[in-house]
Amino acid sequence: MKKIFKAPIIAAAAIFVTAMWNKGFILPKTIEEFVLAALFITVTVYLLIPLSKIILLPFNLISFGLVSFIFYIFLLHLVSSGFGWIIIKSWHFPGFGIFGLNIPATDLSYLGNLILSALSITTIINILNKVI
Repeated sequence: MKKIFKAPIIAAAAIFVTAMWNKGFILPKTIEEFVLAALFITVTVYLLIPLSKIILLPFNLISFGLVSFIFYIFLLHLVSSGFGWIIIKSWHFPGFGIFGLNIPATDLSYLGNLILSALSITTIINILNKVI
């Protein structure tokens, strides 16, 4: 029961943190659209993804879970282009360097940023589910 109440908060935090570092991932201007996007991400992560893992189990076993990740990317694309709650666009990553690790500047296309955003949201949700 506690998981039902904290799931939308975790999803909202994940899309907010992703929007903070990814300038090509733009949040909606109104709070209603942000709540709808967070609820859609919640339903996606906690209901549709596990259901798709069961239905697509043979394909997931063959592809080592890649089919589920592609399904999640498709659902994030649906949120951005179908409903317009979140805007995902191409983005110029300015580069990053810390402790001798340098990630060079690069241009990400819409598809590249969609994949990066999906990876970011799922990683943040998984971390927050383990921590909280």
